[in-house]
Amino acid sequence: MLDEQIQQYLKDNTTTIVEDIRSLVKIPSITGTKEAVEAMEEALKLSRKFGFKTKNHKNIIGIADLPGKTDKQLGFIGHMDVVPPGPGWNLDPFDVTYTDGYLVGRGVLDDKGANVILLHAINFLLKSGYEFNYSLRYLFGTDEETNTSDIETYLEDFEEPDIVISPDGDFPICYGEKGLYRCNVISKKINNKQIIELSAGDYDNAVAGSAYALVKKDRIYNRQNFKLAHALNIEVLDNTVKITAKGRSAHAAEPYDGIDSIAVLVKFLIDQNIGSDEEQQFLSFVSKIAGKPEGSEIGIQAQDDDLGELTIVPTKLDYTNNIFTQVLDCRYPTTITSEFIKSQIEKHSPNGSQVEETGKFEPYLINPNSKLIQKLKEAYEDAMGQPAKLFTIGGYTYARYFKQAVSFGPYMEWAPRPAWVGTLHGPDEGISAKCLQDTFKIYVYMLKYINEANLD
Repeated sequence: MLDEQIQQYLKDNTTTIVEDIRSLVKIPSITGTKEAVEAMEEALKLSRKFGFKTKNHKNIIGIADLPGKTDKQLGFIGHMDVVPPGPGWNLDPFDVTYTDGYLVGRGVLDDKGANVILLHAINFLLKSGYEFNYSLRYLFGTDEETNTSDIETYLEDFEEPDIVISPDGDFPICYGEKGLYRCNVISKKINNKQIIELSAGDYDNAVAGSAYALVKKDRIYNRQNFKLAHALNIEVLDNTVKITAKGRSAHAAEPYDGIDSIAVLVKFLIDQNIGSDEEQQFLSFVSKIAGKPEGSEIGIQAQDDDLGELTIVPTKLDYTNNIFTQVLDCRYPTTITSEFIKSQIEKHSPNGSQVEETGKFEPYLINPNSKLIQKLKEAYEDAMGQPAKLFTIGGYTYARYFKQAVSFGPYMEWAPRPAWVGTLHGPDEGISAKCLQDTFKIYVYMLKYINEANLD
């Protein structure tokens, strides 16, 4: 009976669900912009449609409340900010293109689509007369992609919910997240500047999808081995040459899904001996990491049974005012520490460089045999009719900020995805309508099973 009701709701509301997702995606809510707040306000507006009372807390996080039979809170948290589109899009990043059974647009996967689905799952139960024992509190963040100042602000001002589910991860069930160490490696001031400009990457937590260097014409144009540059885009200007490397952006937690444009550009500059000795020294340091996510060349290769292998990615590279700044994003297991990672970066960086720490989280693991995990496992298996594999991730979510929290869907790694549909943080980010429909069903079961269980 429940499954039939779910199918009927989806049949009756598919158009509405797509339009609700579009209402969020069409707002270019890049982290740190006023549009991120606008998208949060739009999510609150959508929540009110389903009976929640809402408020904008300090213009950084939205709060939506729905009273239950008790004051105990079942919390949900998603984010309305997104990473910049970056290069390579074939479709409009700030609209929802719904074709051939797929939705494409920035945020349909990370993380606007799943939040709409979860709100509709709540609405489905409410419309069927279901009563929640828990009071529901839905949080909509605006700063998840960078500093998570939204959730830090929330936790300074409010008690955390008793249980928190974040629709900002993978299915079936995630029980842990790698640690994060992020830093800027800043060179000393370069005295002999021969590279006019150099820039790569759009975001601190994404593989750089493009990179370029601007050099004097005589540094490359008359070289006998110039023909080796055919893998790059070479644009000859009046007195300069612009060298552009195209890669493929991907989340820094999944570097093997991307192509590191920094690795392509830096290798070329080193092979062609472009730049002064000081510039070449810094580029040589970057080359030890770029395209080598395992970290072996700087002595930080590590893994454990739960969290897997360490990864490190050079994400943004800038050369301004004679100073290089390389952002490094490292995701690490329990067998290594952030202090050791920092020491190895310092050891291998050029003399006179500084390592400026910009982000750090310890690895996060919860007991896979806990009542919460077991209820999620039961909900997933009953909804999908297949075993629920437990796993950990390299990314980090809001879940790590709470005592009893799990990221839960919507991404299904095994689901078919045609070549024209991209993944999170990449061009043409998309998700299938079937995945969203399955997610809706899983969330309905999850809401019922958690609500009816004693998880104290």
